[in-house]
Amino acid sequence: MINKISEKLTYKLIDNCVINNDEYELYHYGLFLLLSEIWLLCYCLLVGAILKILLPSILFYVIFFCVHRFSGGFHAKSELHCQIITLSFFLTSIVVIKQSIKINPIILNAFYLCSSVILITLSPADTPQKPLSKKENIFFRKITLLIVILDFIAIVILNTKNMYLYANAITVAVFLQSLSVVCGRLFNKKLLTNNT
Repeated sequence: MINKISEKLTYKLIDNCVINNDEYELYHYGLFLLLSEIWLLCYCLLVGAILKILLPSILFYVIFFCVHRFSGGFHAKSELHCQIITLSFFLTSIVVIKQSIKINPIILNAFYLCSSVILITLSPADTPQKPLSKKENIFFRKITLLIVILDFIAIVILNTKNMYLYANAITVAVFLQSLSVVCGRLFNKKLLTNNT
């Protein structure tokens, strides 16, 4: 659905002489990413509002996509498959954030540290369709490490201020991204093999 909308918008830009035909791929991909992120943010806002944890839901979204941008992760076979998986995991994550207030913060911090180690060790999980150069790989790993350290500092500060839902939103986002990286490492190459 998002692919078709971004396709139509790109053709409109071409028809209105805003861009050239040879820029189609770039603009189509850019619009697809933008619309996907807007859609997922709206979804998080809706679920967060329903569960009455709107701000932690926004924080979850922001942290997840900051880490995801540099650490890579699992890529689905199709847009529909991707949307179903992402929406399911986002819903589950926001429900977990809501319930996480019942869990001891020390356990959640340990969970965060384990997820961080996985991210730092396995990131970035690139795709066979868009492999990273050695230089990009090192750069993305360093940025992932920096984000993970900043997230941990934020968690410690939030926990000392008894803002547990916000700290837990960061923990859940990093856990979900570490799961995506593990799945990416396991399945991204198989996806390319199965599609050829």
